[in-house]
Amino acid sequence: MPNNQLMSPRQVTLELGVVYQTVLHWVHRGKLRPVARTMGGHARFDRADVEAIKTKGKCPPSATIVPPPEESPASAEMHADSSLAVAGPDRDETKAISSEIERAELAAAYGRGLIEHLDKLRDEAVQRATGVGSCEIFFLIWNAPFEQAAKRLGLEKHVLMRICKLYAIPTPPPGYWQTSIARRPFRVTRLQAMSDDK
Repeated sequence: MPNNQLMSPRQVTLELGVVYQTVLHWVHRGKLRPVARTMGGHARFDRADVEAIKTKGKCPPSATIVPPPEESPASAEMHADSSLAVAGPDRDETKAISSEIERAELAAAYGRGLIEHLDKLRDEAVQRATGVGSCEIFFLIWNAPFEQAAKRLGLEKHVLMRICKLYAIPTPPPGYWQTSIARRPFRVTRLQAMSDDK
C-alpha cells in the first residue's frame, strides 16, 4: 500500500476531529484497525477506512475537539508551545506520547477485545452444559454448598466442579461453608454476581 494512503494515529485524530482515546476505543471495538506498522512499531491506518468513518459521520460528538471561541487554533498552538518552553527536558513528553506507550495502548485495547470474546465463549459453553449462564452458576456456588447448587441444576457435584474449573468460574475457598456467616471474609449477592458478569 502506498505511503500516502497510510495515516498515523495523530493524523487520524486531526482528520476526524477526535481525541486519541477515541481512536483507541475504535481499535478496541474493531471499527478501525491498523493495516501496517512502521519500523519503530507505530500503527498506521488505511486512509480509505478513515474516510469511510468521516463520510458516515460516526465520530462521537462528545469526542469532537472544538477550540474556544475567543482563541483560534493557531493562537492556541502558540500558547501551548510557549507553555512547553519552560518545561525543560520533559517538554517533548507533553507534546506526544512515545511509540512504546502507543504500542502498549493499542495492544491493551486489542487485548481487552480478546478477553471479552473469551468471556462470551465461556458463557455460551456453560449455558450449553448447564442451561444457565456463568453468572447464575457463580451466584449459586457462593450461596450454597456444591452439593446443593449441583442438585438445583440437575447435575452431579463433580460435574459442576469440573465445569467451574474448565470455564474459570471462581469457587469458594476450602472451609468457606464451615465458617459462620459473620466470620466469612465476604459473601456474594446476586447483584454482585451480575456486575462481575458484565
